[in-house]
Amino acid sequence: MSALGRHILIEIYNCNPAHLDAVTHVEKSLIEAARAVQATIINTSFHHFSPYGVSGVVVIQESHFTIHTWPEYGFASLDIFTCGDEINPWDALSLLEQSFGASHSSAVEMRRGERSLLQKKDFIPTTQPRKPSLSPQRQIWFTQRTENLAFSMRYDGELLFAAQSPYQKVEVYKSYALGRCLVLDGQIVASEKEEAVYHEMLTHIALLTHENPQHICIVGGGDGGTAREVLRHEQVQSVLMFEIDAIVIEAAKKALPTMASALQHPKLHIQIADALTQMQHLKTESMDVILLDAADSVLKHEGLHTHDFLNHTRRVLKANGILVLQHDASMPTSENFQTIRSKIEQVFEQPAFPYLAHPAQATPNVWAFLLIRKTPNPKHPKEIDIQKIKPFLNANQDLYYYNSEIHSGAFALPNFMKI
Repeated sequence: MSALGRHILIEIYNCNPAHLDAVTHVEKSLIEAARAVQATIINTSFHHFSPYGVSGVVVIQESHFTIHTWPEYGFASLDIFTCGDEINPWDALSLLEQSFGASHSSAVEMRRGERSLLQKKDFIPTTQPRKPSLSPQRQIWFTQRTENLAFSMRYDGELLFAAQSPYQKVEVYKSYALGRCLVLDGQIVASEKEEAVYHEMLTHIALLTHENPQHICIVGGGDGGTAREVLRHEQVQSVLMFEIDAIVIEAAKKALPTMASALQHPKLHIQIADALTQMQHLKTESMDVILLDAADSVLKHEGLHTHDFLNHTRRVLKANGILVLQHDASMPTSENFQTIRSKIEQVFEQPAFPYLAHPAQATPNVWAFLLIRKTPNPKHPKEIDIQKIKPFLNANQDLYYYNSEIHSGAFALPNFMKI
C-alpha cells in the first residue's frame, strides 16, 4: 500500500429519522459495520443531544469510525479511517446505508500519509503496547443543552420508557451517576439520586409553615414525588392533583417506582386536566396549600404564571393558605425570575419569600422556590416551632434533605437574589 491509511468521508441521505435519533441504534450500526470489516474494537462513545441528533465514535485498533446525525434532515455524515491494507473500509458502506434506511449516499476516499513523502524515524516506544481488550469499553451519553450551556450524563444505552404525548416527549433513562432520570422534551426534570431534594423542599417548607394543612392541591407532579412527600403529613385529609399529561404518570408508574409510590394512595385524587381550567371550578377557600410542581415549559404552555391563574389560586386558598411554586434557578437573576415574583406579589398583595435548595450533582445545581401567603402574617416562614415539627421529623427519619436547620437556612439568599 502506497499510503499509511485510508480515509473515507461518507454522506448518507433520506435516512429514517427515528434511526438517526436512536443512540443505541446508531451505536449498534457502527459496531456492526466495524465488525463486518473485521476491525478490532477498542472502545465506543456516543452522545445523544437535546432535542435530537447523535454523535459517536467507535475506536478500533486500526483507527476509527465516527458519525454525526441530523434526524430533522434524514442526513448523517460519517468518516472511516483505517491503517494498513488488511481492512477494506468500503465494505462497511452498504451495511450502513441499509441500517439507516438511506436512499443513497456519496463518499470519497483520501489516502493519508503517502509513503513517498515520508521518512521513517528510529523511534523506540517507552511503553509496551497493550493487547486489545476482549470486552471493549462502552460509553453512551445523553446531553441536554440550552443556547449557552450543556450538561451530559452517561447511561446504560437503553430507554426504560419512551413515548410522545400530545404535549411533550417523555423518556426515562437509567444513568450511572443519577439513577433513573425523567426527561421531558430533552430536559432532565427529575432523577432518582436527587429528586428528594426538590420534592421535599417544595412540600415540607409550606406544610410545616401552615398551622394545619388538611386539603392540598398539586398542579403538575405527575411523577408522584410531591404527592409522596405531602402524604407523609398525617393531618392531610385530601390531595387533589391536576396533571395535564397522562403519559408522565404512566412513565412514573412503569419506570420510576420510588417517585410513584404514592400515586395509588386513597387520599390522592388525580385529574388528567388543564389546571388553568380546573382551578376555575374549585370552590372558594377550599385549599390550605397549593403546590405548583410543573416543568417550566408546562407552566408557560398552560399559562400558570398568568394573572388569571394566580387570581384563581388566591381565591381557592383559605384565609391562611399558602402557595408555593418552583422556578428554574439556573439563572435566578434573570428578568423572568423577578417578573414572576413581582406578578405574584401584585396578585396576592403580599411579599413572596424566595428560598433555595442545592442538589449535589443535578442540573441546575440550585432550585429556587417562591412561597406566598394569602393574608398577612408577621411571622417569617423561616421561623419554625421546633417542638411543633419534632413529631413529624421523628416519624420521617428517612428524609433525604429536609430538616429544621435546612428549613430556616433555605431562606438565606445571595445578594443578587434580594430585592
